[in-house]
Amino acid sequence: GVYPDLNPATLAPMRAVEIKSREGEPIRAFVSIPLGAPEEHLPLIVMPDDGPNGRTEWRFGFLRHFLVSRGYAVLQLQVDETSRARNHSTVRRGLYDAAYSTVEAGVQWALAQRIADPQRIAIIGWGFGGYVALLGAERHPDLFRCAVGINAVTDLNEQPGNHRVRELIGDPPLVPAKSAAGAPPA
Repeated sequence: GVYPDLNPATLAPMRAVEIKSREGEPIRAFVSIPLGAPEEHLPLIVMPDDGPNGRTEWRFGFLRHFLVSRGYAVLQLQVDETSRARNHSTVRRGLYDAAYSTVEAGVQWALAQRIADPQRIAIIGWGFGGYVALLGAERHPDLFRCAVGINAVTDLNEQPGNHRVRELIGDPPLVPAKSAAGAPPA
């Protein structure tokens, strides 16, 4: 395997769970509970995936296993913004809303299942998932006690190398540079 020194008996299992979006569509998700922990009232870390280029997968994840080994329940979510974006008036707004509504549905599921302690929920994401994590801190600072954006996309227009996002949101309009006096150069 990738980490042959790890004893598989010490790794918490991951299980697929069924979560529905507000529209009733299935959201691909996995939950991991610390070994030997009761499956209720745990500190929860929500991990949205990396967006159009990243996928939540059924395989070893070093960050997930590290967090679970420290006593956190981890909920990984497939932020499938590309399929839901068509339901919105603009694709950019669709990326923003669909990705975050997936996170909201996941958190509500974890609370309804009594897995999560509502006072101890964090959100961590990588790339586009980092963007979603920062969005969580902005939209619900009372819900997420911590938000971590690892290599987070902070401007969808400037995401390097992600041509799929550029296809979805287009290129930003060119704005003429302003002179020191504040007017466009002649």
